[in-house]
Amino acid sequence: MRRSIPIVAAALGLGLALTACSGDTGSKNPTTTPAPQATTSEAPKLSGELNIWVDEQRIVDLKDVAADFEKENGVKVNMTQKAFGDIKKDFAAQATQDGAPDIIVGANDWAGELVASGLVAKVSLGDALNELSDTGKAAFTIDGGLYAVPYATENIALIRNNDLVKETPATWDELIKQNDTTKAKYPAVLQQSGEDGDAFHMYPLMASFGVHFFALNDDGTYKKESGLGGEDGAKFATWLNEQGKNGLGWLSGDINGDVAADAFRKGETPYIITGPWNVAGAEGRFVESGMDVSVLPIPSAGGKTASPLAGFQGFYVNATSKNQIAANSFVSYIATSDVQTKLYEVGKRIPVNTVSAANITDEVVKAFIEVGKTAVPQPNYKEMDGVWGAVGAAQGQIIAGKVDDPAKLWADVSETVSGLF
Repeated sequence: MRRSIPIVAAALGLGLALTACSGDTGSKNPTTTPAPQATTSEAPKLSGELNIWVDEQRIVDLKDVAADFEKENGVKVNMTQKAFGDIKKDFAAQATQDGAPDIIVGANDWAGELVASGLVAKVSLGDALNELSDTGKAAFTIDGGLYAVPYATENIALIRNNDLVKETPATWDELIKQNDTTKAKYPAVLQQSGEDGDAFHMYPLMASFGVHFFALNDDGTYKKESGLGGEDGAKFATWLNEQGKNGLGWLSGDINGDVAADAFRKGETPYIITGPWNVAGAEGRFVESGMDVSVLPIPSAGGKTASPLAGFQGFYVNATSKNQIAANSFVSYIATSDVQTKLYEVGKRIPVNTVSAANITDEVVKAFIEVGKTAVPQPNYKEMDGVWGAVGAAQGQIIAGKVDDPAKLWADVSETVSGLF
């Protein structure tokens, strides 16, 4: 999922190693709590209206699906477009007021905060639950309850312009050095957001040093303690400082998402780390603009696997909605394979419904799924906003060269994250 960093968002973190053709996507689950089991009941008669808040991208994806639901169920669906970064905070402020949405579309790392605030209701999906991937369900599960219907997942990868280079080195340092021959303006680009950084897009390179937002148990689940510190964290911070100062220009707070995508599209760099939102599926994206690209694993900078974050998008139901039955019916409708296939065909976002995902033939999307098999799940802890902010800001300041002792700052950030719990 593309994160809007104050996130991701976003991020992270997250969840799915995307073996999308199976009942489990293959990644580590963000919780050890078993996903809810399916139940069956007779569908009630529906009436009234539903108000949904959705961002500028997904409102296009949902247009026909919403119209189909209206026609089939006699419930009018009103969709309000809002900036993705505004949905959660506006919902938190207005959820109990007149005119509040019945449903919002958002990221799985919102779940902890929304559930803790009592703003979203558990959802009951009936048989449709069985077709959703285990990691997709776990991404929105808190204390055994499913609080949103996951419909799409996404992770970032390394995208190569095949007109500039044909082979990609195994390590990040070798990839950067490859530009001694290529002579592009940038050896690669990775989006940042000034001194706020971008912890979502930086995550794979950070993870390649063995550094994660949270410490990991042996089974891959998260501990509620920082995984940022120690010797590995110090090495990452030192490396980040060196990359910001080396004069190669690939890592800069001035290279935001639009600048990075534009540089790649113009042939100013052979590589970009980005997600499927930039690669295929709509006019102006790389494939549709005629570029010959490959979707590849991200080379390691620190010697370990450069695991991206896998995030989920889902449909949350307002706990105070006056039309709970229709709202739950709508999100149950979203869970079905036919609907998730329709959403995929418009937006090219990887479905969480395993039946739908198994039928994907697009080679670009399948390549993202393959990279996603190494993904680390995006945590759904309520403290995630603080994590995104602290980690991103520290990265941004180090990259900008405004930190005298990067390792010390990074250790402080690790303590800050641990202190959130």
